[in-house]
Amino acid sequence: MLRAISMVVLAWLSSAGAPPACAQQATQITIPEMQRRNAEEMAQREKALNSAEEKFQPDHPDLATALNNLAESHRFAASLSKDDGTRQKEAAIAEAMHGRALAIREKVLGLRHSFTLASMVNLAHVYQLQRRYDDAEAMYQRAIEILTEIGPRAGILMELARQATAGRSQIDRERGRIEASAQRQAVARQSYANPDHRWSISYPTDWKLDDRDRLDVRISRGPAILGIHTYTDVAGKSLDQVADAILQRWEQNMRSVNVFTQISRQRLTLPDNLPAIEVVHHIGRGVLGRSRKVIAVVKERAFWIDAEASLLSWPDYEGDFNRMVESFRVQE
Repeated sequence: MLRAISMVVLAWLSSAGAPPACAQQATQITIPEMQRRNAEEMAQREKALNSAEEKFQPDHPDLATALNNLAESHRFAASLSKDDGTRQKEAAIAEAMHGRALAIREKVLGLRHSFTLASMVNLAHVYQLQRRYDDAEAMYQRAIEILTEIGPRAGILMELARQATAGRSQIDRERGRIEASAQRQAVARQSYANPDHRWSISYPTDWKLDDRDRLDVRISRGPAILGIHTYTDVAGKSLDQVADAILQRWEQNMRSVNVFTQISRQRLTLPDNLPAIEVVHHIGRGVLGRSRKVIAVVKERAFWIDAEASLLSWPDYEGDFNRMVESFRVQE
């Protein structure tokens, strides 16, 4: 996420637009606050584009700048969204606007102009966000070839070359991660049923399960761990009451030893239509880890599924975490 935020800032600098305030202070505010600020700036930039559409001809460079600026706000919104539908919608809007901006700049300014090259890189960023890796790679490569011909004449050109090269390298890493994830999905899975508290879960055979404490069962692999905690004293309490109590206790413990930031809290449904609350945290000084907590209540029992991994390795384990959570079932 921080990489995406950094790329947004650089893209705005390289395309004659001021970076969003929410991106300027990305390391100091929460994701919801960044979303709020970006929405405010998006509204301002939408007005600026409407004004440019009325004032300028369809191929005017200033219209391209207005398109570029609003497109970057939509791309930033897509990069922050957890909802897949919203992410796809925002990315599609950004793609269309960057495509228009690129067409105008290519026609009026030419291929070797820094603004045209910035539009290429920005559009490639959108393709990458959409996981259209072939399209993104081709656009990055097109920009790199032109930048190589021009040479490092100005700082903005050097920065664009750096972004395009880094983007192409990131695609290679993302493709490798997808391939590794697909291989892990092919790994055989096994099931575990807790005999004391009547829940079951499926997990990959290359993960290790420890149920010596059946109130706190742990499934781990490398630096990642998924724990299932059972509470047996919650009769009569609502899901929200239980979630608030569990999180309050956890936060008190974290304050004494570490730093945490709550990223999101939302309701979801587990298998067999079991209502649950999901909370995501960043943990550690300098944002070192990530935790996903899923809390559910069944009559007199509460269950807390806590998945934890370092921030850098989280993408490598998120698929396994998701599949384990999705396999969790409770007997009445």
